[in-house]
Amino acid sequence: RAFDYYIRSFFFFFYSSAFCILCSALAAITGCSASHQTKERLAKYSSVLFCTPLKMEQLKSKMQNLYKLRSKFTHGKGSTITKQDEIELREYVRKFLLAYFFFWQEMNIKNEAQMLQKLDEIYADHRLYVKYVPASYEFIRLSEEHE
Repeated sequence: RAFDYYIRSFFFFFYSSAFCILCSALAAITGCSASHQTKERLAKYSSVLFCTPLKMEQLKSKMQNLYKLRSKFTHGKGSTITKQDEIELREYVRKFLLAYFFFWQEMNIKNEAQMLQKLDEIYADHRLYVKYVPASYEFIRLSEEHE
């Protein structure tokens, strides 16, 4: 579902529409329907999937701002979503999907529930973290070199 949302986001003419559908992609990745749960899981899973601990605080702050922007826009609080907002969120979703795909293949994942369980295990178990996370970071880095 998340990949479907990501692809659909390219077909929206307005930045704001693409931005909102990209937020839906993140919610689908984390298996959450409530935005506060999505933000918490994104922060946790980002460190497992592709974000080094040094960048976590910066990323956490950026994601909170992007979700506030989405909320204000969606609820008519006068916010404007810019092209740059959409580009930043799109890049984040792209990295998340690449890392998600990497783990899905590496760990022979069968469904989304199993994926979320494995991500929780990696987050909690330092041995699993050391085994899988550096390879995920490298996979994302290599994808950026080929752009």
